[in-house]
Amino acid sequence: MTAARSLALAGPDAPVRCLGIDLESIERFNLVMKPGGRAFFDRVYTSGERASTSGNPLLLALYYTAKEAVAKALGTGLDLSGAAAVSGRDIEIRWTPGEERPAVALWRGAAARAEQMHLSDVVVCWEHTPRVACAIAVGTDCPVLLASLVAALREALAALPLSGSAKCASDDTLVGL
Repeated sequence: MTAARSLALAGPDAPVRCLGIDLESIERFNLVMKPGGRAFFDRVYTSGERASTSGNPLLLALYYTAKEAVAKALGTGLDLSGAAAVSGRDIEIRWTPGEERPAVALWRGAAARAEQMHLSDVVVCWEHTPRVACAIAVGTDCPVLLASLVAALREALAALPLSGSAKCASDDTLVGL
């Protein structure tokens, strides 16, 4: 893709207003429910997310990557200390098994930042392999473009040497969780 073409895809008048991507090892989320990790769990996840994930490392990783991708799309990144403009609990991920994509709710600093950016919505897509969780957050009203980004994410994850094929969060691997 040429520089001119990529510039046409992003910006205030383009289909993509903002974009954030995050990739995390699922293994590190095994530590969240152990002594010492509980403070992270309570600080980063909302009460609804804590109930939805039930401490499951895969779900914790997916929810976290979605939060981080949204924060990156907002141009701030996620502040884990809770002291900056966008903290972990300012972005709430809501997902019901069987749904294709999670929903995103923005609170406090995240909502203020989205308003500054004139965003009405941020859409998240997530994928995982047995070892890696990945999420893309896009501020766009262009479903065709979002579908292209989802396809590219699946292709990239499937090509990772450390895993098998990518799994979508709506696949049977998560429905029974």
